[in-house]
Amino acid sequence: MELKSTQGKKVYLTEQELSLSWLFMTGMTVNQIAYQMASPVHVIYYLKQKIMQKVGVRNNSEFILWLIHLRK
Repeated sequence: MELKSTQGKKVYLTEQELSLSWLFMTGMTVNQIAYQMASPVHVIYYLKQKIMQKVGVRNNSEFILWLIHLRK
């Protein structure tokens, strides 16, 4: 799946990052995602920050808006 950053550049996410993004889009919390993915919470926070940097968002609100835009 081709994804684009907020600046319109191509973004490549790993399978794990893509899965994490979809779980966030469903409204799951970091703790719920950590449990679902059988990963420590700090790993989920790290991956989320990595995704946010790749797509060019600075905060959770922008991240959610980017995820919503993906669904269209």
